[in-house]
Order: sequence, then C-alpha cells, then structure tokens
Amino acid sequence: MRGLSNGQANGGHPPIVSGPKHALPWMETVCWLIFCLVSLHLAFVRPYVVLLPGERTNVFSGILCIFALLTALLLAFRRPVRGTAGELLVTLGLIFLAVTSGLLSLTPFSSSLRVLVLIGSGVGGFWCARILLNSPSRQKAFAWLCAGCLAGIIVASLRLYPETGKVNYLLYSRSHPLIQMLLLFAAGPLALMSWRKPYLAVVGIMLLIGTYVTLYLTGIDDTRSAVLIPMAVLAVPALFGSYRSGAVPVGLVLLFVLSAAAAYYASHLSHRGLLQYQEYRLESYPFSWHIAKQHPVLGIGLRSPRDEFLEGYRVKLPAYGRDTFEREVKYLVTSENVFLTFMSGLGLPFLILYALALVVLLARLFRLLAKPPPYMVFHPLVLLVPLTGSILHLFTTDALLYPQVNWFFHVLLGLIPSPPVPAGERQFSATTVCMRLAAATAAVALGIVAGTHQAFAPANIPGISFVAGKRAAATPSAESGDRAATSTEPGHGKSTEAAPLGSLVVNLEGYRGAPEKWAVMLLVDNSPTMAAQDNQGAPSRLRVACDFVSGFAAIVPHTSKMAIRAFSAEVSGRKDGKEVPLRVSRLLRSWTDGPVNGLQDLFDTTEGMQGRNHLIAAALHSLRRDFATAPDYSPRIVLLTDGSGTASANPLLEANGKLRKESRVKIDVVALAMSDSARRAEFRKLVGGTGGMYLAIERSQDIDAALATYKRLFQEVRPAHIEVQGAGTRYKTLPGKELKLTSGEYRIVLPHMEGLSHDKAAVLPPVPIRAGETRTVTIRVNRDGVTQD
Repeated sequence: MRGLSNGQANGGHPPIVSGPKHALPWMETVCWLIFCLVSLHLAFVRPYVVLLPGERTNVFSGILCIFALLTALLLAFRRPVRGTAGELLVTLGLIFLAVTSGLLSLTPFSSSLRVLVLIGSGVGGFWCARILLNSPSRQKAFAWLCAGCLAGIIVASLRLYPETGKVNYLLYSRSHPLIQMLLLFAAGPLALMSWRKPYLAVVGIMLLIGTYVTLYLTGIDDTRSAVLIPMAVLAVPALFGSYRSGAVPVGLVLLFVLSAAAAYYASHLSHRGLLQYQEYRLESYPFSWHIAKQHPVLGIGLRSPRDEFLEGYRVKLPAYGRDTFEREVKYLVTSENVFLTFMSGLGLPFLILYALALVVLLARLFRLLAKPPPYMVFHPLVLLVPLTGSILHLFTTDALLYPQVNWFFHVLLGLIPSPPVPAGERQFSATTVCMRLAAATAAVALGIVAGTHQAFAPANIPGISFVAGKRAAATPSAESGDRAATSTEPGHGKSTEAAPLGSLVVNLEGYRGAPEKWAVMLLVDNSPTMAAQDNQGAPSRLRVACDFVSGFAAIVPHTSKMAIRAFSAEVSGRKDGKEVPLRVSRLLRSWTDGPVNGLQDLFDTTEGMQGRNHLIAAALHSLRRDFATAPDYSPRIVLLTDGSGTASANPLLEANGKLRKESRVKIDVVALAMSDSARRAEFRKLVGGTGGMYLAIERSQDIDAALATYKRLFQEVRPAHIEVQGAGTRYKTLPGKELKLTSGEYRIVLPHMEGLSHDKAAVLPPVPIRAGETRTVTIRVNRDGVTQD
C-alpha cells in the first residue's frame, strides 16, 4: 500500500496526497461503482446464486465481497489509506487465525467456506470503507445508499402485511438478518437528520418511523428483540444528547414512547414470555466454554457438529432437560450468540483479538461524543446508535455469519475516524450525563407504567386487537382451494380477484409421513367436588385424574411435549360493586419432552388446593401464551373434569371460540364420573367443535383404556405439511396436493425428517411459478441430502 494515514482533516477525513502513483480518476470511479453494486446486492441478496449445492453458506455473496476488496486494494497501492498500522496487523492476525482454524477443523471443507465468507465480508467491508469512503462526498453518497436500501427493505417487508398479517422475510429467509439490516441501515436516515436541513430531516424521520414499525411488527410476528432493542438503543442519544442540547427533551419523549410500546408489547401482544425460549442461549455459555477448554487455540471450526462434546457435559440449568438441549445442539449447530460461536468455532485468540479491536473502535466513538469533530458527515451518534443495536442483537444470534450483515456492520466500523482527530467543542460533562441518566430512567419507568396499564389492553382497543390478531390468521393451504387467489377486506365479506394463478404440486419420493409432534396441555380440575372422597372409600376424582396424568406422561413420545395446569386457591375481586371470582390458573409443570417420570410428588399437594370449575375458562385464555412457546408443535388440550362446578359450559365455549381462530387447538375431555347428562352433552359439543376426543372414566380401572387411546394417537403416522414461501407470505400443503399460487418464485421448506439435518434440508433452489401452468416438483430424500427435480 502507499501508506497508512493517521492524519485527519475536513471532519475526520485525510487529505488525498498527490504524487506520481496517485490513483487515476477512472480507476477510483470503477472501484467505487463496484463497491456500490456489491452493497446493493448484499442489501437485497439478489440475485441469489447457489455455487455449491449442499452447502448452506452464501459463497456467491462472499466472493463478491472479496472481489470488491481486491479492487479497493489496487487503489490503496496508489494513495494513502485512512487507517492505522495497528488495524492492518489486527486484520492479518484475524485472517491467519480464522484460515488456520478452518483448515484444521473437524469439518475442513465446510468450515473453510464459512471462514472465506466471514473474512471476505467482514474484512472487505471494513477496508473498503477505509479506502473508498475517504471524502465527504463519498460518505454522503453512502448515507443516501443506506437510506434508499432501508426504504426498499421496509416496502418489501410490509407490502403484503395488510393482506397476510405477516412480515415478509423472503429477502433474508429469517427475521434475525432482517432485524440486523434495519438496525444497520438506520445510519442512513440518522445521517440525513444530522445535516440540519428541514427536508432531509423529514425524510430521515419518515424512514425511522417505517423502520420502527417494521421492527415492532416483526416482534409481534416472531422475535421479541425487534421490539426491545430500539428502546435500549434510544437511551444512547438520550444520555449523551443529540447534535445540540435542545434535542435532549425530544430524545426523552421518544424514550418514553418506545418504553411504553415495548411494555405494551410484552404485557399484551407478545405470544411468548420474555424469559421463555432463552434456556438454550443461557446454557450455551457454559457449553461453549466446555468446548473452548478442549480446543482453546483454534476451536472446532465454524458450524462444525458439536454432538461429541455433549458426552461428559452436565446441563447447568436445572429446569432445562438434557434431552431437549441435546436435540437443540444438533439442530441449531451454533450458540445463538456470535461471540460464543467465535470462541468455540475459531478459538479464544480469535475472540480476544476481535473483541479488543471492537472495544478500541467503539472507545474512539465514545471519546468523539464529548468533542465531536466539526463537519463530520457521520456524526459519532449516527454510527454509535446502529452499531449499539446491532451488537446487542449479536448476543442473541449469529448474524455476522450472514455476509450482508457482516459487510455493513464492518463498513460502519470502517467509518469510525482514526486518531488523531481535531477536537471540536465539548458537548457535555459527567454531571450532565448523570442528570440525563436520571431523566432517561424516569422516562423508561413512566413508559412501563403506561404500557402495562389495563386501560389500554387489546380488549379495550378494537383496532389493536385487529393488528395483534393478524399474525394468527389462518394460513392458506392446499385444502383451502382458491383462497390463496383472493383477499377479503377486514370487516367485510367481499372478495376481490387477485392475479392469475399457477399451480404447484410437491411430491416427496418414498415419504409416508411421521407421527404428529404434539404439545399437550393437561388441565386438571381441582375443584372441591373433584377432591371429595367417595362414601365407599374409592379414590377421589382428583386422585384418579392424577393417576391418569402419571400414566399419560409415561407414554408421551420424545417427539412431543406435555405441560400441566391446575387451578390455584380461590380468589375473588369486585366488579360493578359485586364480588366475582378472579380467573386464576396455576402452571404445575412447564413444557417437558416425553416420556416424563416422577410426577407423583407433583400431585401430593394438589388435593389440598381448592378452585372453582368455571376458572377453566381462565386456563384456556392463558393457553394462547402457553402454546406460543411451542410453535413447531400441534397444540392439544386434555381437560380432566367432573363438570359439576359450573352452571353451564358457556365459558369454555367462549374461550374455545377465540382459541380456534388463533391456535387451532384440539380439545379432549376426560370425563371423570360425570353424572349430569346435560353436562355430558355440553362437553361433547365442545369436543365436536374442535376435532377432539371425549373419554369417560367412571372408575380407576378405566384409566388403561383411555391411555391406550392416546398411545394409538401418538403412534399414528400422518403426512407432514410442506411449507412454501413466496409472494410475501407462507403457504402449507401436503405431498401430492395441488396448491394455487400467484406468479413468482417460491421456496420449498421440508418438514422435519429423521436423519435429515437442517443444513441439508435448506438448500432447495427456488421454484418459478407462472400463471396458468402447473409445476410438479419431485424431491428425493436420503441420508446424503436432498435432490429436487
């Protein structure tokens, strides 16, 4: 290279020193165009080219990143580079460690390909920014590119939301890379706002509003962090101020609004508890360290199988079953945390070197916050806000393994000025930060109070319930005929014709199906009549129910889950001046993979509890959230009751009516010596409306027959649904069934099959569908992978 420049001028940009080897204007223009084209390709991942069938890694995008880096390096040999010798040495060290780790890993070929993409996109993004984004005009052009890409991603993600109620992940196939791209591209509108021109500020504000709406709807649809991270990120400008002190109150108001929105989401709209689904991520910390202790220097290779390291490892979380953890280790492959993935996959030296480099670069930004250089195109906060959000998200995902995320993350790092930097005017002191910290804390606290207030519950705001319910709308399927071709306006029964349709038929060669994966919630009625002893000394109905549950737990297969709910102590409240029973339910056992043993002790205290039978409705209301923690399983309720505690089954029917629309839950009733014929008829009606089963147990001897019925249910082989993604939504179909689709490209997602890993099932190429044509796709599955004709 011509040289590494530490000098900063014109807002943190080194002057271009002319000389005999100064870059030719046409060469610089070509390199810049290549950088922009590669960035556009990565922003939308189009075209998506599979160079190596069977490999999940996006090798094509990685090669484009390397090509852009090589062209930029040709330019670097002709002029000074905006970087330091230390940055160059760290880069070379990371490359050496990663390449060596890949070559010596447990899976050399696959790991080396992933290293190629990781290093190509990360190093390429950082040094392309250092070499090419070397002037205010280029940085302004890049800010506009980010803003334009952000607008395109928002439109692509939400264009069909009014019809489908789902955010479209087709660009990136999953929600995590979409969240990362939205956070990183927020640098574009933030930069526009920092230039202090009214029309640019309006454009920037509109884009940020669109970004937050997309993140919020993504949170409702799938991923909690999409809602929580913006609130945490906004605390940065609230603490340190914006571009002038007068903007701090605006930041605090926004922090209050986002805190209220996040609290409202967590308390009313979230389909999963905030602490649920985190066991695997928490358990990954000790497990990754367990691997790193055995391979401390070079790791085991990126995304190398970790099955053999389960031997001798003890699960640290007591409530997290070993069988569940083992299955998730085999399925997920990585730690769902990019830093843990680096530690176990590439070794401790790589993690330490990369983390130190990241800390040094972020420390420069924090120093610049106090005295920002004058006329910086990317104000320190413009870079710090998206980078902070991205890093927070990286603690829950391996998003840097996506080349598009890795590229733009390191481009923003490459925009951080190299020292020394001309000092600007001091913006704040330590006292100011403390005062703003107190104000930010108060804003968050008030937002949480407002967001969780029951006056704003969805039931009291019809419009909100419509938005929250869109996610759970029925998914068009092969059985729905032409429903995929029509749309119905909310609130009206009027259908409008859509575009001309084509057809898709997917055949799975040699595939008969598999047993259904059930998530069974057992609702045990522990009302006073259930706990009453029989005059002839026979066990109580509640004891019979407990014996049934113990036997049921022993026959649940390992592919299914079960959980147990009962009713807690009777609690009363007042409404309209009258005393009414509160809807209270107690979760005795959370979701556990079958078979389950040792449940007898769990019921030792059940008979002592008192409850009122109409509280069953409360338990059913809570099941929407219960089943949201097992999204890949078919929901089923087994209600064990004598039916004598209520005047009617209307509360059950009402609760079931809501569940049928949103969760399609089958409800079974195990009637325990139910003597009232009218009550039996009501419960049979309840069962018939959901496709469930009605089983009568008059005495303890009937338990075995009831359990035999469930054993047959668990063993029944059914063809699993195939998911088809495209046209902004997802469809489900069965093998051999015709599915009507609009014209476009669609991806086929196979159901879970024994012996077929997630990697091998994720390489099917897209299928083009044209109007008026029927496309038949035959998929052959074997232990080596899948092929598609």
